[in-house]
Amino acid sequence: MQSNLFAHSLILYSGLNLKVKEKIDEKKDETDFDFQYKADLGLCTTARAKSGQSLSCIFSCSTKDFESYAKSYGFSLKPLDSDCPISLTVNGGSLSFLGPVSLMKSPSLTFSSSLRKSISLPLSIGGSLPSFSGSQKEDALFASLKDTYYTPKIEAGLLKSGGYFLCASKNIPFPHFFSLHFSAATGSFLYGREAGKSWFSKSGNFMQDFYSASCACAAIKSPCLSAAFTFGANQNPFGGTFLWTKDSILLGQGHFRLGANFFLADSALITASGKSLGIRMQYNVSPQFIANFSLLTVPCLFNAGLAFQQDFLSDGKRKKRVRSDLAFHFPASSILLSGKVDEKSSKSLSASFSKKIKLFTLRSSFKGLFSDGKKTFTLSPSISLALRKKYFIFRGNLSFIGGLTY
Repeated sequence: MQSNLFAHSLILYSGLNLKVKEKIDEKKDETDFDFQYKADLGLCTTARAKSGQSLSCIFSCSTKDFESYAKSYGFSLKPLDSDCPISLTVNGGSLSFLGPVSLMKSPSLTFSSSLRKSISLPLSIGGSLPSFSGSQKEDALFASLKDTYYTPKIEAGLLKSGGYFLCASKNIPFPHFFSLHFSAATGSFLYGREAGKSWFSKSGNFMQDFYSASCACAAIKSPCLSAAFTFGANQNPFGGTFLWTKDSILLGQGHFRLGANFFLADSALITASGKSLGIRMQYNVSPQFIANFSLLTVPCLFNAGLAFQQDFLSDGKRKKRVRSDLAFHFPASSILLSGKVDEKSSKSLSASFSKKIKLFTLRSSFKGLFSDGKKTFTLSPSISLALRKKYFIFRGNLSFIGGLTY
């Protein structure tokens, strides 16, 4: 009997991560070494059928002490034929949910690098399979129905605990690389606050239960302008509804970019992860400069950025932060420099360098932290190897971390 399979692949992954940490006891004038290790084992198989379906299965297991194990698994069934009238993808296992789900759990702004190339659009909840060395996730089932010219993309996720997510999104392309994006998502999240936790005392305790949260996003993308406007509503465990909005815009013309982000919420907002942000408003601005030039006949992409962010906390206090980033990208190497200052006179400087030499990649990073009269310096050089043969891929990494505090 002829097999319906026309292609089949098998991937076996195995890894061992060993860390040796030096501990110095100045009082006893002794030096000790702490050995930490992590072992990973993974298996992934994919089969494609003549009927136009693809089935992928993945299983991974990791341990840090060979006494307890973290297991992840997953499967994905999806069509390969783009002309299929109903394109339904089904995933199951230890899945990761992003986009609107992640945003409803943590909607506030993050103070990251000022060298931003694009803004994130919370349009899809994902439901992606676990990676070989990823963290353990809750078991879930996910289904996605591909959009058509008239209908949006529909996604749904169901967690083992009983929580669920629903999302509808639609992309509308126009000529000249211009497009509009819309999405709406809702879900039910299980969380609660137990008595006796000190950091819960300010906002009160409440029973663990399912609480709803929703958000809607409208976005525009073009070669010189990208903007996203998101509005959300989270159920208040004590009655009522929390409202919040998060807006982002990125302008680009020639050698210059200008990014801005804004966040506004009820001061007592409890997110879909059960946490109180303690933030009622945030905004940040990040101008950038980009240029291409040659340094001793070697082409280089130069990028410089400055970011300023201010947080207005629920208790009436304010928090200001400033950082600057410089990046030099060469054909086979890159250099990144950054500095950060906050209101408490805490300053940090960091530098990183990477260079690829045939099969090897050399990396080195340096970080200095100046806070409360203390100075901390950290140096971390590393070398990695990636070797690919016909059926095998070997990757190895050796790194060293050294620090000094005075």
